Amino acid sequence: MVVSVFLPASCVTKPGAYAKNPNKDLTIPKRYDATTAPVPDVKSGLLALFPDARMRSYVNRALASNPDLKASAARLEEAGFNLRKAYAPLIPSLSATGGAARSDVFIGNTPISNTRYTATLDAQWELDVWGRIRSGLSASAGDENAAQADYQAARQSIAAQTMQAYFDLVAAEKLLGLTQRRLASFQKTYQLVNRRFEAGTGNLGDLDLARTDVENARAQLSQRSDSRDQAARRLAALTGSYPSAKSSASNWPPLQRGVQEGIPSTLLMKRPDIDAAYQRIRAADARVTVAHRDLYPRFSLTASGGNQSNVLKDFVDANFNVWSIAGNFTAPLLDGGSRRAELGAANA
Repeated sequence: MVVSVFLPASCVTKPGAYAKNPNKDLTIPKRYDATTAPVPDVKSGLLALFPDARMRSYVNRALASNPDLKASAARLEEAGFNLRKAYAPLIPSLSATGGAARSDVFIGNTPISNTRYTATLDAQWELDVWGRIRSGLSASAGDENAAQADYQAARQSIAAQTMQAYFDLVAAEKLLGLTQRRLASFQKTYQLVNRRFEAGTGNLGDLDLARTDVENARAQLSQRSDSRDQAARRLAALTGSYPSAKSSASNWPPLQRGVQEGIPSTLLMKRPDIDAAYQRIRAADARVTVAHRDLYPRFSLTASGGNQSNVLKDFVDANFNVWSIAGNFTAPLLDGGSRRAELGAANA
């Protein structure tokens, strides 16, 4: 029988022990630079802490097969196209039209036929006098930056979940192995106590206690085995595999380097989820400007040039060319309060 005795322990610190140098073990940099370190990618940031080939394989499989990450990538691509669309009004638009028409006019019983061929190029350009278009471009740029940050946050979240599942599996396998060795030790102890009891040198109480230890260890071994299988299934589900208990992770991954301490709160902007929220605020602010500028008149220039002729071969003749250029503006007068409502919604 083994008896363990635990004694309470306490520690006493002399007054003034740290008064001379309270930051003796803390290295504080002379300055912080929050502008030169971009948000690290998963491969260059999180995984760099643990150079473990098996864990990297699990993380890469999770990043390649996760449907939420694919949806985030699709939203990022959509935001990129919307940004290109928002930039388009800043440059003139050009369109081409062409046609052919034939008409007959009867004067008495005499028909007079007329055929006309037309081909024109039309250009239009809205002058961004109030900055409405540029504000819309800023809003779309903020949306794209937010989508980029969301995508990066999704990658880091999936990688972190996969690494946590890997650590849980390692811990479960370590505990399972420890419980197996513990059971083997109790079984050996039971055999020794049983031989002593059969030889008449032991007592029934020791035998019952040894048998109880074996049964408790077996029950704990079953629980440890279930926990190990659950951790393996969770890791398999994260990596896009069939949820089975075949995943394995036997050793703790080595820690390549420590995490820097003493980071100021301004570096929280390096977190992609916080950066995404900040970019959405900027986009919303730009949309308020767009809604406000939409109350002002719009100025635009239009120009067209082409050819009109009754004979198709005369299209190359400069004598039949026509052109026009004009400037115009439109101002909202009555719209049922639509623009005011959009401004109120943007400010909400």
